[in-house]
Amino acid sequence: MDYLFFADQESRKWADAEFMERINPTYENPGKAWELRSHIWKEFLNRYGKFDYSYNDRMRSSLNQVIRELKDNPDTRQAIIGIWDRIIDPINMGGRQRIPCSMYYQFFLREERLHIQYNQRSADVITHFGNDVYLAWRLMNYVCAEVDANPGYLYHNIGSLHSYKKDWPKLKTCIEDLRIQI
Repeated sequence: MDYLFFADQESRKWADAEFMERINPTYENPGKAWELRSHIWKEFLNRYGKFDYSYNDRMRSSLNQVIRELKDNPDTRQAIIGIWDRIIDPINMGGRQRIPCSMYYQFFLREERLHIQYNQRSADVITHFGNDVYLAWRLMNYVCAEVDANPGYLYHNIGSLHSYKKDWPKLKTCIEDLRIQI
């Protein structure tokens, strides 16, 4: 199944380390995962050696609340881990600081299956899309284990799925590879 998500082992190692940092209840910014893909992430460190936000910071407080809510109220529609901060992020729009591409994860427990709805405002199809899907899938499986449910569906909405001009040769190769397989 890994071939669906990862172009290389570096990406897989990063995603696994990143996931563990995301669910860590201790504040991490930066953690160590970024170092596994430092050629991608180093430019986003600010002058204090931190990222403008981290998924660990945005997720760690609400993850346990969501798990508790699903256990206490299996029919809930309120099991949401928000990544977008409605106070901080609008202030940083316009390139003042980085803002999350992920908006939120919502969990639904239906007939002993846990489904996740993952909403993103933006995703780079070449560099991040596979990791985004993998990390959402891992999050769903993690919550499944915590609430004793079977995995359901991943519903993934993206406002802007795009690639940068620097990646167009890779994108063209991927499309040509698909044509060859059909």
